[in-house]
Amino acid sequence: MSFWQRGFLEQTVAFGQTNPQAAIELAFRQRPDVIYLLTDGEFPDNQAVVDLIRRLNPDKAVEVRSIAFVNRGEEYERVLMRIAEDNRGAFKYVGEEDMRR
Repeated sequence: MSFWQRGFLEQTVAFGQTNPQAAIELAFRQRPDVIYLLTDGEFPDNQAVVDLIRRLNPDKAVEVRSIAFVNRGEEYERVLMRIAEDNRGAFKYVGEEDMRR
């Protein structure tokens, strides 16, 4: 990683809600074998994300693996599990202790 990249990343602050729809559409346009969906919380519209993936992956050709990290949340973890199960993928929770290894 270059000095410029490191400086940029150190000054970048995440804020707002997680809305992955544009990124999911872009990922599917690349025609991948696998997509990893990572999040630390609920989406503004969980059902819209589920519906979008169903529409973009009707034949289940792309495996979608979902990863929840840092924050636990029963509802959003259930959504990520459903996305993974519906798309030949797997769900994983990664806590802070896992990231220190």
